[in-house]
Amino acid sequence: MKATVEEFHPSARFDLATMRMVAEHLVNPRAAVESLARLVKPGGLVIVYTVNKWSLITTLSWITPLRFHHIVKRWLWRTEEQDT
Repeated sequence: MKATVEEFHPSARFDLATMRMVAEHLVNPRAAVESLARLVKPGGLVIVYTVNKWSLITTLSWITPLRFHHIVKRWLWRTEEQDT
């Protein structure tokens, strides 16, 4: 089962919430942003980290077969194929 940020209801709020390389995959961005706002304390930070659509790495990934993505990610970050 995959959990979403909308389904996460901790007992305490956070000083910081981050999203790394997922913003472009959100089905309902508004609900995700509202959930992130709910998760942080007043004055807390939400940091969204993602690539620029027109960056060199994004352009290269568009023209590179996916099997090479697996190889590079495994080499750089020791990830499994299902993580790509």
